[in-house]
Amino acid sequence: MKIENRNEYDFAIRLYEELKKEAKALSKKELAILIADYEKENFRNLDDLETELTDFLWHEALDRTFIVADSIEKLLLAHLVFLQDQLLWDKVEKAQALLLEVYQEIGSR
Repeated sequence: MKIENRNEYDFAIRLYEELKKEAKALSKKELAILIADYEKENFRNLDDLETELTDFLWHEALDRTFIVADSIEKLLLAHLVFLQDQLLWDKVEKAQALLLEVYQEIGSR
């Protein structure tokens, strides 16, 4: 299997190595359970990289992009810190604008 984007895999390996260092008191079985639970919650199976992109997956990506962009609006841009600090507000607004561009691009496919 050819993997072009290994960021999640590499992160999982680094996380595993850190957990090994910090979890010496845990048994191997307990550590394996913790890692498996974490991976199940945070990473898709690497085989998913070869899954055909269905209409549902595109719609799901569109929805999640909107949720994040909307959350930026409601949770950050409306926050007093960002309202009173123009530099921070501009950076957050720029991040939101990029997400909205992605939203439009996904919607046009």
